[in-house]
Amino acid sequence: SDDEALALDAVRALGAIRDGAAFEALVARLPDDHVRYRAVLALGAGRDPRALGLLHETWRTDPTDDVRSNAVAALGMLGDRRAVPWLIEAIGLERAERYAAESLGALGAVGQDVAGWDARGATADGVHWVRCEPHEDTLGWRLLRAHGCVSASAHPEVTARTRWSGEAMVILRARREGAGDAVGASLLIDGRSVARWTLSPGWEEVRLAVGPLSAGAHPVVILLDNPSARARVDHLLLLPRR
Repeated sequence: SDDEALALDAVRALGAIRDGAAFEALVARLPDDHVRYRAVLALGAGRDPRALGLLHETWRTDPTDDVRSNAVAALGMLGDRRAVPWLIEAIGLERAERYAAESLGALGAVGQDVAGWDARGATADGVHWVRCEPHEDTLGWRLLRAHGCVSASAHPEVTARTRWSGEAMVILRARREGAGDAVGASLLIDGRSVARWTLSPGWEEVRLAVGPLSAGAHPVVILLDNPSARARVDHLLLLPRR
C-alpha cells in the first residue's frame, strides 16, 4: 500500500541520519510487522552502539526468517567486532549464512577470526583474479558493500589459514561468470579433491563437508571442468564442523 511504502521510505531515511533521535525512532518501529525487516537494517546502517544487543536478540529470537537474516546483515554494518562470535554461529543458519559471511568480511574477521578469503580484500592481480568490484544483487548485499572477483582462469586459488584441526566444512558463494550452462567444479584443498558441485550462472551459497584438516595454511583451488569457464567468487570460508 501507499502507507506501507511511505513507512519504508521513512525507515530508510532514519538509517541514514545516524543520531540518537533516529535510533529511538527506529526502535519504536520494530513492533510493526510491515517494516521490521527494514528497520533492523537501518539500525545497522545508523551505527549506534546501542543497537548491538538489540540486533543480537533479534537474530536469536525473531520468528521471521527475513528479519533474523537482516539482523545478521545489520551486525556487520554496525562495525562492532564484538559481534564476530555471533556471526560465526549464524553461519549455521542456512537462510542467514550469506549475510553472516559478508558481515564477517565487513568486520575484517575473514583470515583472522575465520579461516578463508573475502573479495573485499582481494586485488585484480592478473594471476588469480582479473576483476574485483562491488555487486548489488539484493538489498542486504548492497548495504554491506559486497564485492566479487572474477577468476583469471578455470582454477583460481586462495589460501586459508586455520588455527584448529579436525573435521571441516567450506562455505562458498560463487557463480559461473558470463553466459553459458552450469559447469562442474571440484574443490581441492592441499592438492587433494575434497568435494564436487555444480557452478551455475546464478549466485549460490555452497556448503560442503571437506573432511579433516590440520592447523596451518591450506591452498584451496576451485577447479572448473570447462577450461574456458571462469568463476566469480565473493567469499570462501573454512570452518570446523560441529
